[in-house]
Order: sequence, then structure tokens, then C-alpha cells
Amino acid sequence: MRITNKKIFTIIIVGILVGIGLYIYVYNELSHMTHIVPIYLTVDKREVEVGENVTIFVKVGITKYPFELSNENTQSGGIKICRIPDNISPQKILSNKTLREEIAHTQESACSGHVPFVINNKKKVFRFVWNCTYPDNYQALAGYYFVYIDSYAISYGEIEPKFIINESSIFYLKGISAKIEGSNLIINSTEPLEFQGRIELIYSNSTINYRKSIDFNYSGRSFSLDLAKENIEASKVYVILITPYGRYRVGDYVHSGGK
Repeated sequence: MRITNKKIFTIIIVGILVGIGLYIYVYNELSHMTHIVPIYLTVDKREVEVGENVTIFVKVGITKYPFELSNENTQSGGIKICRIPDNISPQKILSNKTLREEIAHTQESACSGHVPFVINNKKKVFRFVWNCTYPDNYQALAGYYFVYIDSYAISYGEIEPKFIINESSIFYLKGISAKIEGSNLIINSTEPLEFQGRIELIYSNSTINYRKSIDFNYSGRSFSLDLAKENIEASKVYVILITPYGRYRVGDYVHSGGK
């Protein structure tokens, strides 16, 4: 079968177009892959004493693309310092991405730390400091924490950040912890302490402004108070712990005997 010059020319043109299309596809795929930027979050110590700060290091992985990420919301954004629930092993945070994202997304903003940040490709390592407080200057409760970024704005750059944590992203904060189990308010400390404290029970809406204070003496490592026996005149109160070491958010207590 004779192949004419016209057919040869057509085959060449089709081949060139297919080659261009394949090149564009491969280039776009590889370009997208190189736009993924690993960002590592770590802290400077495994244990944090009362009164110490935590230094957070954000290391930017290798990239040739200019970018800038930021989140300067000090109430609910920034670098999040999330408290790991007492019934969850810190190791599970590292091995279970879904679990750590769930904690970061659902933990009440008022009960986690927030450090504003701006990072870009102009430096390899950025340094930030957390003073171990929650919003409105409440002290952070003792326990295990991990650092995480789950929200940000891209000021410029076509990149996809991949935030990576490891064992150096988790630390234990010493001090005072408090929780409500049933009707019991349980206060613990990592070291023996002696102090006089106060418990504030607060409820407020458009018609009611209820507040009750309970003084107590703390000695040793633990203290427990049955709130059901405290003649609380509201069905639900928010519990705040006041100590010489600062104020602590504890959480809601629903009182069946209140109004």
C-alpha cells in the first residue's frame, strides 16, 4: 500500500500534537507534586515546668516555589497547642492522623493554646513561643499536648503544605489539672502543693446572672469536691478554678437540682 506525502505529514502532525499533550499532562502532574511542601512542627522540650514557656520550631522542607502562609488569630487559630485527653495515649496521636485531626478540629478553642504565625520560603526554620496560657489569659491545665496547624491563609504562592509531627511535637506540661466526673470536681497536681484556692461557678443569660464562690484548702497532690452538695441555684454552671498559680477553665457542670 502506497503512503502519500500528505498521509505522512498528517501522521507527523498528529504525533507532534499527542507528544505535546503528553508533555503538558506529565509537566502538570510533576509540577503539582513539587508544589507539596513538607512543614515540620516540633518543640524544644519534652517536659515543661510551671512558669516556663514552650518554644515551637516550624521547619520548612525543600521547595523552589515562593509562598507565605499565615494565621494570626490568637483566639481560635494560629499554631494550635492541643491538650491530649487523659484517656488517650500520646503515641496514638502520632500513629492515627484521623484522631489528631479530630482533637484539633473539635477541641474547644478556649481550652487550647493559640500562637499566631507567618511562615514563608525565605527561611528554613521559624521560631515561636507559647506562654502556656489559653485565650483570655487562663492557665493551661497540666497534661500532654501536641502542636498542630489545621487552618491557614495563603498570602501568595501555589503550594500545598503538608504539616508533619513526630515525637518531638509532643510535650508534658506540669502543674495543676482539673476535671468534672459526674458531680465531682477533681483537682490534681504533678507535685505536692499547699495553697488556698477558690472555685467560681458562673451562669448568665438575658434574665439570669448567677455566681457562686467556694473557698477550699489544697494540700498534697489532689482535692475533690462534690458539687451536688453545694446548694447550686442554677441548672448549669461554668466552673473556673482560681489558685495562686493562675485561673483555670474547667468546664460545664449540669446540676439536676438547680432552677
